[in-house]
Order: sequence, then C-alpha cells, then structure tokens
Amino acid sequence: MKLNFNRKERTMLIVIGINLAVIILKFILARASDSLAMSASAWHSFADIFVNVFVLAGLMAARVEAASSKRTGRFSLIENGVALVVAGFIIAMGINIFGQVAGHPMHALTNLGLVTLFSLLTIVAAFISSRLLLYVGRQEDSPALIASGYHAQMEVWSSVVVVLGLAGSALGIQSLDRAAAVLVVVFVAFAGYDIGSSALAALRARRPLQVDHAHHHRSMWRAFLPTAIVTLLVLYLASGFYVVQPGEQAVVRRFGVVIDPRVGEGLHYRLPWPVDQVDVLSVTNVRRAETDRALMLTGDENLINVRLGVTAADDTLPERLLQEARPDGGAAGVLPDLKRMLRTYYELRDWDENG
Repeated sequence: MKLNFNRKERTMLIVIGINLAVIILKFILARASDSLAMSASAWHSFADIFVNVFVLAGLMAARVEAASSKRTGRFSLIENGVALVVAGFIIAMGINIFGQVAGHPMHALTNLGLVTLFSLLTIVAAFISSRLLLYVGRQEDSPALIASGYHAQMEVWSSVVVVLGLAGSALGIQSLDRAAAVLVVVFVAFAGYDIGSSALAALRARRPLQVDHAHHHRSMWRAFLPTAIVTLLVLYLASGFYVVQPGEQAVVRRFGVVIDPRVGEGLHYRLPWPVDQVDVLSVTNVRRAETDRALMLTGDENLINVRLGVTAADDTLPERLLQEARPDGGAAGVLPDLKRMLRTYYELRDWDENG
C-alpha cells in the first residue's frame, strides 16, 4: 500500500526528522559536557516529538475523514487518550529533571568550547522548523501547522537559554548552567500542559486533538518572560552564596585583588561573578613539594648531591602563598627560599668547622 502525503503532512515529517536529529545531538552534547541544562533541553525536545506526532496524526485523520462518507470519533478518542498519558509522562519527566537539578552537586563542565559551538546548531534547527511550519501553515491555511510553528518558537528560546548557560559556565559562572536547566524544566512543563489541556478539550468536544498553543501563546509569553527574567536574576544573586567546610579556608578576590585572605568555615556571601571570586583551600591536608636532584658547591669546595623536599599545611604558609591559592597549597612557592636557606646552612657549617 502506497502512502500519499499531502504538503502539510510532508512538512510535519520533515520537522519530525529535524527534531530527531536535534535530540540525538543534544544527548551527545549533554554527555560530553555533563551539562544539566543540555540534558533537560534534550528531554524537552523529546516531548516536542510527541506534539509533532499528534499534529501529524490529526492532519492524516482529517484527510481520511474528509474523504470518507461517514465520520467516526473512535480514532479521535484513542488519540486523545494517548495524548493524556503522554502529557502525564512529560510532566513526570519535568519533575524528575528538576529533582536531578536540585540534587546534583555543583560541578565544572567539560569540553565547553566545542559543546557551545555545536549547541548553536540546535538554535538554527529550531528556528528553521518554526519558520517552515509557519510558512506552510499560512500558505495552506492550516491552524495545526501554525500552532506547531508557534510551539516550535519555545524550542528556539529553550535552546538560547541553554547556550547562554554554557557560555556563562565557560566564563566561570558555574551556577548559570543550573539556572538554565531550571528554565528548561519550565519549558517542559508548558509542553506537558499544552498537550494535556488540548487533549481534555478534544475529549469533551469529541474531535481530533489540536495543540492549542497558537491561541494563547501571547498571553503565556506575557506571563512567562517576566517570570523567567526574575528567576534568572534571583538565581544570579543566589550564586553569591558559598560554604566553607570544616578544615577549609577561603580567599575572596574582588576584580583580582584579595579583600579577605582568611574566611573561616560556615555559610558566606560574596558578590556574584564577575565582581568577586572565591578560592577554597584545605588547611588540614598536608602538601609536599620536591625539587629535582642538583649538585651544590659547599664552602669547602665540595660537591654534594642534594634533593630538597618541603612538607607544609596551608595554615602554616605565609599570607602571600595562601593568596595564590595554588593546587599544591603554595608549598612549591617556598622551594627557592629553602634552597637559599640550605646553601646558607652549608656555608655557615663549613665556616664554623674551619674557623
């Protein structure tokens, strides 16, 4: 049996193919970067696939019923029932993503350069899908395609939020990826609400499913945009809180200048990036640094083979070493001074023995 698709159905098939490629790309980028926002965006795109499939099914059902002499509501009933199940799945998925975001510890992202670059492709793909749906929908006078086009615009903004989160992480704002993930969860919740409310309305009217996003997208955006801006601002200000654990001390810099070299344990606040920067150091771990073997000429003109090692804890180091916040705790910074001290020791010892 040969399937004949009209222009509207072919457009939806093209968009579904684009979205499948975007989903695969997003999951790959999320795995490569360990980004919560990218992972949430991938699941959001996964939810959009269901919207596209239901729109395609509605278009095909409308064409079949238009060609048939008798109309039946059985297909619509099954379709709307499945849509309700999918809506519940999407909302549960959003709750699960939010739980992962809330329970996931702050961590540094990886491969940010390449991931941010490739994530721009997701914005381009979402924009193309949106414009294609709106263009064909207006030409064919199809409310379903127009609604899907406006729905695809949410995917554009969702991808923009993710890219901004990745760019912020690349600039050192680790919390921005978490904030972007929270906003994408909101997008996922909107997608679940769109499908669920549309399915309930279709069941009551005994008609095929139509995603009603086109009818209320303006009012929803008027409510969403201020909420998103306020949420981002609150999360940005909240990123200034940091915790110093027992056995640790923090160094606070403001525009690179140390303003507090020894911050004790507890909950503290600093101005968010790019104003203040915090380095947390352990003061209980013992650090060790060693030099390579070297020949040293003593005062009595003897050559000795010396290998110097120093063991220190951060709280015993001078302030200037603590301020440097080196990974080795600053122990390596004292090696040149100790070399001079050792040379002086041998010179004084030889002078005392000969004098």
